[in-house]
Parts: sequence; structure tokens; C-alpha cells
Amino acid sequence: MIILLFTGCVGLEYLNPEDTGDWPGPGTGPGTGPSDSGGSGNSQYSKPAVESFSVSETNSKVRMDFVVSDSDQDMTGGAIEVAIGSRQLNFDFPDEVMRESGDTFLLFDKSEFTPEQQVKCSLTATDSRGLSSSTVSALFTLSSSSLQVPENGDDAASIYDLGMLSPPVEVTGSIWGAGNLGGLYDADLDFVSFQVPQSRQYNLILTWTPTSADYDLHLIEGTGTTLAYSTTYSQPETINYTLNANTNYFFTVAAWEGSAGNWTVRIQ
Repeated sequence: MIILLFTGCVGLEYLNPEDTGDWPGPGTGPGTGPSDSGGSGNSQYSKPAVESFSVSETNSKVRMDFVVSDSDQDMTGGAIEVAIGSRQLNFDFPDEVMRESGDTFLLFDKSEFTPEQQVKCSLTATDSRGLSSSTVSALFTLSSSSLQVPENGDDAASIYDLGMLSPPVEVTGSIWGAGNLGGLYDADLDFVSFQVPQSRQYNLILTWTPTSADYDLHLIEGTGTTLAYSTTYSQPETINYTLNANTNYFFTVAAWEGSAGNWTVRIQ
């Protein structure tokens, strides 16, 4: 009987209508109740989701296509976070995201990548409330670039500018004639301007056809100072030199003797 009365008293205490304390037992937990001010308060909202993600190479750019679903439509004012290897990049959504024919994508310069080297690319979507999707990743390898220059850079006044390169890259062109007079080139010289994205040692390797001809390779700083040259009687002609990032250089393919032909300079 004593046990029953004691148990009953405990039960009546829980049902006291004047009790202002928290009721024991199962509840909604912190951060989910309508009057709760603690926690994130975001459980009533849904996270965005990355439905698809792919990385591809265009003629001049690297393109990342993605589809983000957002059931509560609060991605506006959020962000797309991209990782390229160890580098982190953020883009405001939707202002810094590209849209075309229903596709959503980002474009990157090829100089952000190292050709022929696989890199892990990742994407995360974060909405305006700070809720983030799961991170989706893809592996990507930039191919070795191949560029062709027209036959119009025959003197320093008409240098053909390739801009920023992404070595390794192969540059091809043609020679309309070869010859020398008194130790000077008196036929075709092709001038090509370029920049590199990283300061390091580079190899410039010249090959050509027909093999019976003799072409030479010169490396010149943007102000006109010759830095190095390779003028043997056989191919390949090779220059190894430390180049500085974001600095103008140009190489010159000079036809010493032989006939018209085609040349390739590989920068790596």
C-alpha cells in the first residue's frame, strides 16, 4: 500500500497544472521546437543536393557542368564551392554561375590545370541559409594542347601572340623558305609570343620536316633580349631555360638552309 501511494504521488506531480518546468519524457529535442532559440533552427529547411557533376575540356576552357536541386528554393544568395586539387574556389549563386540552354556550368582557364596530370575536382552547393549539400567529385585530366600559328609572324613587328599557355603544349607552323647570307638569316623567321603560368625551368624543343633542311630556335625576352638559342646542324634543337610566370617571351624559328617546310615547337 505504501508503495502504491508513493508511486501515485510521483505521478500526480507530473500532472500539476501549475508546474512551469519542462515536462519529462520524449520531445522534439533542441533546435526544433517553435519557441526554442538554441541550435541552428534550420531543421525545417532542406539541404540542396548536387544531382550531377561532370568536368570536360573545350577548345579553350575547362567546363564544369552541374545540376543542383533545391526543394525550398533558397539557393539564391548561396554559393557553389569548387575544389581543384587542393585549391578552393567560391562562386556566388546565381550571379557568378553560367547558364545556357538550360545548362548550369562554370568555365575555367586551362592554366588552372596541368596537362596530362589527373586531378580530383569537387563541387558543393551551399544555400542562403548556410545548409550545404554533400560534396560530389570527378577525376579530370587535361590533354596536351596543340596550337597552330598562321604564316604571318615573319618579323618582330608582326609577332603572333599565343597568350598564356598550359604546358606541355605543341605549337606548329610553316616556313616559306630558308637561306642565309654572310652569317645572317635572309629567308623566313617565325616569331611567336607566349607566357607561362608558373615560374620554373622549361624545355623548348624544335623539330621540322623535311629533315634535309636546317632550322634553328631562339628564345627571346619580351623586350627583345636574346636569352638562349640552339643552332646545331641536326634536330631536335633544344633550349632549357627558367621562365618567369606572367612574363612576355617569344621564340623564333629561323630557317638557315634547305627548303620550305613545317615545324613544331614543344614547350614542356
